[in-house]
Amino acid sequence: MESCPVDEHLAYKMEKRAVLAQRSAEETKPIPAIYDEEASAASADPLTSGHFPLFRRVRAAMYGHRAKRFPRLSEHRHDL
Repeated sequence: MESCPVDEHLAYKMEKRAVLAQRSAEETKPIPAIYDEEASAASADPLTSGHFPLFRRVRAAMYGHRAKRFPRLSEHRHDL
C-alpha cells in the first residue's frame, strides 16, 4: 500500500494555525501580539519564514477560539 505524499508546507501551516488558535483561547494577550510572537519565531528559521500563515487567514479562527471562552452578552441591558 502506497502512502500519500505529505505537503510539508501545508502541514506546517496547519500546525501553526492550531498553535495560534490554542494560544488565543488560553492567553489574555491581544491576538495581534500572539500572532506577532509566533511570526517572529517562525521568521528566525529561513526554512519556515515564507510558509507562516498570513494574519488575515488565521484572524477569524483566533478570535473564534477566544470567543468560546466567554459567554455571550445579552442583547438588552434589562436582561442582565
